[in-house]
Amino acid sequence: MFKKIISFFLFILFSTSLLLHAEHIAPIKNYINTGKYLELESANSYIQITPITNDVIRIRVGVKETTGNDKYLEDYSYAVLDEIINKNADFTVTKDANNIYLRTDTLEVEINLDTPLIDIRDINNGFSYTDDFEPMSFDEPVIRTEYIGKPGLGNLFNEGNSVTITKKLTYNEHFYGLGEKSGKFDKRRSNLQMWNTDAYGYCPTCDPIYQSHPFFIGLKNGKAYGIFFDNTYRTHFDLGSTYEDRYIFSSEGGEIDYYFMRGPSIKEVLSNYTKLTGKMPMPPKWSLGHHLSRYSYYPETEVL
Repeated sequence: MFKKIISFFLFILFSTSLLLHAEHIAPIKNYINTGKYLELESANSYIQITPITNDVIRIRVGVKETTGNDKYLEDYSYAVLDEIINKNADFTVTKDANNIYLRTDTLEVEINLDTPLIDIRDINNGFSYTDDFEPMSFDEPVIRTEYIGKPGLGNLFNEGNSVTITKKLTYNEHFYGLGEKSGKFDKRRSNLQMWNTDAYGYCPTCDPIYQSHPFFIGLKNGKAYGIFFDNTYRTHFDLGSTYEDRYIFSSEGGEIDYYFMRGPSIKEVLSNYTKLTGKMPMPPKWSLGHHLSRYSYYPETEVL
């Protein structure tokens, strides 16, 4: 009974805290072109935009209140190759009265100074692959009360912030990927989360299940793009389920750190994605052939 009372008050306390502290990125007041990336500063955060290649853009946000003297959390990834994190393509930066523009040979990234919304476009024809619906936002990290009273209370407290990225959704935009997921092939109107779960005998609509792959492919007017959300905390992908005019990806901890990959074909998106994460080596011929699992085969007469 005591644990239930404590859980209730913690839930009320942290829910109130979330409501009080949630905020969007403030207007841009300064920026600097370091030659490796473009960094923008607002009253409450830093935005780092790095062109990894001409077709791959990394967007990262550091929250001043969270990181203190450090602008960002530790720059470490379990998924992206070390040599990729430190790589960048040539780019230019220009500014007008309302926007800052970062350009590679194939992409233009527009950042509005006041909002600050980010639009990523094809530099040749102006096609907008992905456009922010509202400014990126951050909050206190999510506290999960189901862990109260169990060993390892450190699981209660996520580092960094809960973060949210919200982008415009067009009527003919579709989504594919997100790894091992049940349900329909086109993930539009789905609300999915990444949290490895032992889901024995899962149903066609069960989620989450065994593996977490926070990478999806968007197909918009026949042109493909990819987004990889590099965050190991519990993440959520609302792909037009709650709202018809926007899709949302968010995390319960960590920081905003995602990669945009240009197509325009799905094949090119996948090629750019595997440049980030590495490719599986070609298996030898002797490893290919008949495979038999011992799982669920009982008795031995069924196997033989």
